Amino acid sequence: MLAAAVFLALNGIVADFDEVAIVTMVYGLAAGEFSEGDFAEWLRVTAKD
Repeated sequence: MLAAAVFLALNGIVADFDEVAIVTMVYGLAAGEFSEGDFAEWLRVTAKD
């Protein structure tokens, strides 16, 4: 998650992530509850340029 946030920041995109949502998405991704596509879509919706 830190790598994603740094990547977004370096590209001028502000990531306003809710801590609970981060934990939910990262653990869900690791547990197979969310796909990589779901995670990418969540990043697109959550990040603002």
